[in-house]
Amino acid sequence: MTHEDFLCKQNNERHTGMAVAAEKGLDTVLAFWSAEEADYLEYFVTEAQKRNIYTPYDLTELEHDEYEEKWNGFCDAYFA
Repeated sequence: MTHEDFLCKQNNERHTGMAVAAEKGLDTVLAFWSAEEADYLEYFVTEAQKRNIYTPYDLTELEHDEYEEKWNGFCDAYFA
């Protein structure tokens, strides 16, 4: 598989893009973000690592309502 086999538009749903890339067999995903996002992405990565999340395979699949509650709650608390 090459980079041409998989293209994921960058958006706020990076988890989904990483999970799809992993399902397609890619072991490396390049990501680009704005300078504004860089301010908080390091914190988010550190928080994921504290929860033993290093790859998309480490994520727990949730029902949509539970995902919204947990993810939006986490983001709301951070950006408050």
